[in-house]
Amino acid sequence: MRLSLVLRQAIHKRFVTILLFLALTASVSLYVYISNTSRYTNRSMQLIVKRLGHNLIILPDSTNPLDLYWCTDKQTTASEEVTAFLAGHGKLASRYFVGVLQSRIELKGKSYLLTGIEPVQRADESAEKGNMIRPVPEGTVRLGCMAAQQLGCSKGTTLLLKGTPYTVESVAKEMGDMDDYRVYLPLKTVQALTGQQGRIHYILAFLCQHSNDVDKSIERERLFLKQLVPEMTMVAKSNLIQGRALARQTTDKTLYYLLGLILVVTLMIIVISGSQEIAERRKETGILASMGAGYGYILSLYLIKIGILSLLASFSGFLLGSALAVHWTSGFLVTETAAVSFQWADFPLIAAVTLVTALVAESVPLLGLLRSAPSDILMEE
Repeated sequence: MRLSLVLRQAIHKRFVTILLFLALTASVSLYVYISNTSRYTNRSMQLIVKRLGHNLIILPDSTNPLDLYWCTDKQTTASEEVTAFLAGHGKLASRYFVGVLQSRIELKGKSYLLTGIEPVQRADESAEKGNMIRPVPEGTVRLGCMAAQQLGCSKGTTLLLKGTPYTVESVAKEMGDMDDYRVYLPLKTVQALTGQQGRIHYILAFLCQHSNDVDKSIERERLFLKQLVPEMTMVAKSNLIQGRALARQTTDKTLYYLLGLILVVTLMIIVISGSQEIAERRKETGILASMGAGYGYILSLYLIKIGILSLLASFSGFLLGSALAVHWTSGFLVTETAAVSFQWADFPLIAAVTLVTALVAESVPLLGLLRSAPSDILMEE
């Protein structure tokens, strides 16, 4: 009986009902689109910062960082097993570990940095979350751009290193730092060439901190690292860490303000439409009340209607907003991230938020109705 009455009322006021449904659908679709777009844009920005390079250097306590930067003979070494040991600790905020052994080498009368690298794969890494540094295949060499230029090498050519020919696997892009003068080989190869089997000079890592306080994140990681490997210390590239944090904060705050604005507009739409409907149905309300219908019954007619509309609008708005995000977002992401898709796991929360928002907004004009006596309503009519 109650649902049939609600249905007849909705059909009778079909123009207002359709407009309210479309307004709720537009609000939900805008919410879903902005939420999904912000999520993938945020991830894309973080990947852009990630591709700027590792932001942590983990080295033996006994090594002077200056000797490491200059690649002097005073560098001390650590066991290469430390890299795998750290990569196995999921509680560390650091990821993408790379063991490095380096020494100077003379080629054609110029000095270069002979660098052995070995990325260590973590169990939780994916194609999107993979290491920034790719391993160098056996029998090949990777060159920094200035090293390739000065040695007259390009991809596919052969370079002779200590009597052994290596095929140039690739040439790195210009970085504007000492990496431009590196000659990269597999870690095992450089260990054999330098007689330092099983040893590394330092570990590259990437701090994936999620708090807003960068200094606290760095200090927490430093203390945790000291507990795991007391003989090692950490040097942080704070500018890269801060850049990643700021990129995330920018998209997060923009999302919160936009979603807050959508919420306010949705509330206003429902309050205004609800006030108009209640004003137009005051006579009907007075008749129902005079016939003995309680205010609980009368109010339920309004709340059931707006509840059904909000749930239908949640579903249609979710589909529309998700489709727009899938169609548009992937086209402007600068860095390829996980494929933009329908986030069905978000739908229950979106439906619940829409329902609660609609019921709260509809209750505002209904408060005035509760304060009116049936006789007063009929006398007005």
